[in-house]
Amino acid sequence: MDYTDLARVKSAMDSQETTSDTVLSDYITRASRAIDLLITGMPGVADYFLEEDIIDEVLTNGVVDFAGRLTVWPHKPIISAVTALSYRSSLRDSYKDADINYISTEYESVVYEGSIPYAEKMFVKISYTGGMAEEEDDLPKDLIDLATLMSVRGYKEARSGVGDSIGVAELGTLVYTKAYPVRAVEVIRHYARLAPWT
Repeated sequence: MDYTDLARVKSAMDSQETTSDTVLSDYITRASRAIDLLITGMPGVADYFLEEDIIDEVLTNGVVDFAGRLTVWPHKPIISAVTALSYRSSLRDSYKDADINYISTEYESVVYEGSIPYAEKMFVKISYTGGMAEEEDDLPKDLIDLATLMSVRGYKEARSGVGDSIGVAELGTLVYTKAYPVRAVEVIRHYARLAPWT
């Protein structure tokens, strides 16, 4: 899923650029995957914000506290439902099924209120629904704006030969640098994944 669309990017460019829709669409996809990387810190992640059903995702980031609660962090933000969860403390063990009635979700985490012996690492297999939106239009506006900005920037960088700056401030023309604007950094910080990934 791309996090912005052609119409938004063309509007942000003020229709002064002449290029094919195919070229711009490619930069939109590149920007969307760059956002996935910036937010998760993990290369190769795609469609992080896409809301979808995930079946049997295997995780090694499960932790059991002294009260016997298992907490695990699936690879999607905003976990809305869990349909199955099983766990094991060692690769030599068989998975044990968790009772769905004792599972709760807390934004990025899933908590199973079982009576499991304390463990710093637990292997978990989980099926769940997670993500922010099924369609790009339903994403938060600031995230769409970030994707639009990064799409335009990627295109401009390629056109300029990846120079350090474009434009002359003294002449009142747009000054562009490769550093992300403060507003982009703030959006990235707001959505950055803090939970463990593995």
